[in-house]
Amino acid sequence: MNVKKDKIGRKKSAVINSMIGLVTSIISMTIAFVTRSIFIKYLGVELLGISSTFTSVLGTISLAELGFQTAIIYYLYKPLSDENYTDVNELICILKVVYNIIGVLFIIVGICLIPSLPVILKGINVDGHIIVYYLIHILNASCTYFLGYRRTLLYADKREYTIKTVDSIISIVFCIMKIIAVIMTANYLIYIVLTTIQTITSNIVLHILCKRYYRYLVDVKFNVVKFESIWKDIKVLFVGKIAGYIYGSTDNIIISSVIGAVSVGYIVNYTTVINAISTLVFSVFSPIAPMIGNLIVEEHDKNRNEKIFRTYTYVRYSITLCSVIPFIVLAQSFIEIWVGSQYMLSMVIVWLFGIDRYINFVHSSLCDFINADGLFAQDKNIEIIGALTNIVISIILAHFIGIIGVLIGTIVSQGVFWIGRSAVVYQNCFKGTDGNYKMYWQQQALYFIIFIFLTVICEKIYDILPCYNYALRFVTGGIICEIFAISFNLLLFHKTYEYKFIKSTILEIIFKIKNV
Repeated sequence: MNVKKDKIGRKKSAVINSMIGLVTSIISMTIAFVTRSIFIKYLGVELLGISSTFTSVLGTISLAELGFQTAIIYYLYKPLSDENYTDVNELICILKVVYNIIGVLFIIVGICLIPSLPVILKGINVDGHIIVYYLIHILNASCTYFLGYRRTLLYADKREYTIKTVDSIISIVFCIMKIIAVIMTANYLIYIVLTTIQTITSNIVLHILCKRYYRYLVDVKFNVVKFESIWKDIKVLFVGKIAGYIYGSTDNIIISSVIGAVSVGYIVNYTTVINAISTLVFSVFSPIAPMIGNLIVEEHDKNRNEKIFRTYTYVRYSITLCSVIPFIVLAQSFIEIWVGSQYMLSMVIVWLFGIDRYINFVHSSLCDFINADGLFAQDKNIEIIGALTNIVISIILAHFIGIIGVLIGTIVSQGVFWIGRSAVVYQNCFKGTDGNYKMYWQQQALYFIIFIFLTVICEKIYDILPCYNYALRFVTGGIICEIFAISFNLLLFHKTYEYKFIKSTILEIIFKIKNV
């Protein structure tokens, strides 16, 4: 009876986290667009480029975290479930000590990088003001290490909705304050000081809430034996962390140092849009992934698991069509309406962004199966090869074809991840189903051809729409994209097992939401 209740509780918690995650994602997306608009209008694209580059540079230093939070979350699951408060306190103590050390190292390394700023910020006069801005960025990024270690406990205890709710409320308050400050003073220093205060406030509020939720939390001795056990897992996780950083953050640094910091300001407008879409897409995936994970654990038939995998890939593909096609077709119009035509880049760049996210969204089903089967060691070499491919190709091509070259490097590395991880999954999860591996790639080729075909058709239709009202044309274009994506999906796949599965999954999610 208790087990049944626990399962129901987990399902409700998953649905609540998904619902609140979707709402807070929309709030965060709105805040990002509003603040970015005000930022560009009153502070300029040059400061935007500098700010974004600082964020990427400090992301490099944050690799010192090594993946400790991920490991601690994993180790917290069992003691939280068993109400073993001694183990919980020891794990939080380990994270606190490690994070304090990392926080200090973060500040030291950040300061040591100051002499390299003229190289990183190509075309920018790095004066005292720029250095002060950079130091405040360091302070803002390091605050979470000193104050935010208890966030990890909330994540492990499936209280992610608490974190997102607190962060969203505080973000709204400080967003209003920053907008007023920027409009009245056009001062970037005030903007980043308020951002730092926002980070501190959010972490303090969550720290206080943790004390109320977990009254058993006390200071304990540092458990060296437990730390050594965790350290073994950190070595594998660190490689994945580096690969993830290279994919998500090095583009800005390469563009800034090779092409110029101002170019980062232009590209960031597009990354803001595509990242907002990514956030929404992964919010939609979150209630589906646990169901797939449960099926993997319960079902030991490799052929059955492979069928589930292809179905899950189709789920991701369907949502990708509905999100990436509108981005490619409407991105230029959105940038023009949002910040002005002077900030538009070439359509080639938009297509490259779209293809990059297409691969990212669709091949993530492989990542979920790798995580479910614990194939971290097998994935490590793929991550290293993909990361090196990204850096080498991006740097070389950036000198010849600029931003386009950097994005091509990112896409090629995504291809490496996709091919390598598909081989790992089929060799380990679906061993003995070699014929299905060929079928998988035939299916992916068909999916990609349909994606390109639909995008081109929607693009051509959008181009001939009348321009009497930009907003109306934009909305009409979005509707056309969704109609084509959904109708072609129905037309081509409505009789397949994959389509029937996604239909039943959506109905199940709706049923759970109604019963929360």
